[in-house]
Amino acid sequence: MRFSLAIVIALAPAACGEKDPAAPAPELGEATFEQVAADRVVVATVAGEPIYGDCIAAHVIRDSMTREDALAECIEFELLAQEAGRNGLLDKEAIEARNNEAVRQLIDETFYAEFDGPEDVDLATVKRLWDRGLEHYYNREENRTTFYCRAANPDENGKTPDGEPAERAKKLAEVLYAELRNRTDLTPETLQPICKRVAEDVGGAIIASAKFTTTFRGRAVVEYADATFAIPAVGQVSPPIRTAWGWDIILLVHVLPGATSTLEEATPKIQKQLFEDPKFEAYRRERFGKYLNAIVGKTPVERWDERLGRNEVAIGKPGK
Repeated sequence: MRFSLAIVIALAPAACGEKDPAAPAPELGEATFEQVAADRVVVATVAGEPIYGDCIAAHVIRDSMTREDALAECIEFELLAQEAGRNGLLDKEAIEARNNEAVRQLIDETFYAEFDGPEDVDLATVKRLWDRGLEHYYNREENRTTFYCRAANPDENGKTPDGEPAERAKKLAEVLYAELRNRTDLTPETLQPICKRVAEDVGGAIIASAKFTTTFRGRAVVEYADATFAIPAVGQVSPPIRTAWGWDIILLVHVLPGATSTLEEATPKIQKQLFEDPKFEAYRRERFGKYLNAIVGKTPVERWDERLGRNEVAIGKPGK
């Protein structure tokens, strides 16, 4: 599998670091840099090779990056292109082709040689994530996500007191349950308008509704938890249950089964997540960053971030 790296697949095949055959080599000096290559603004150099403002603009427009992040991407790409040249992977006569194929080939032959599948995710990272809390995902009670409609007549403390206020709320909840009890396809989106309509027809209490996420025994009050775990299946509701806040009808939205696992048993699954899951893109970028630093860490790089606000950078003049 090849995961998504903007540096590998998203950079335009122009304007990032190639020398313009018609342009003089840039010299250190503000005026020279401002006018280099037919007014293309140089915003950085990598071992003397210029990075032009239109590379930054292309990323800003196409990839919705900040200018600073776009500059970092363009510098990284130039570093890799130069490394590809040092490894004999770059045909110096094919400047256009280097922006795609040479860098891809370099990464395939070096980075992916050591990071080509979940088994290449390092065990130290797996252990660190396990110790920081991932263990609780693999060793957990059953979790249930619910949505409730509450018939209530709240006092100044937000609770529905016993007596006549609670009786009126109970009557509304019972009428509502009679309409819902045989449904097996309910969702929060379909339940909420039914609750509102019945409340308007019956009266006697107000209706409140909300989602209760990741409910497990011990988090909710016992009455709510008992009713939640007695619902047979997602899409069904509980009978009305009394809590201090009123009378609740609970809809079961999602069930996350309980689980038990040792670190050794969970390691292949965690490695697969780190290698493939979009939520763990940061790990893959970190891994790629270490690779990049190892092969090009000594290459001299200069940046002129103050030039990122120039119109040429903001609009982006066409490159070759």
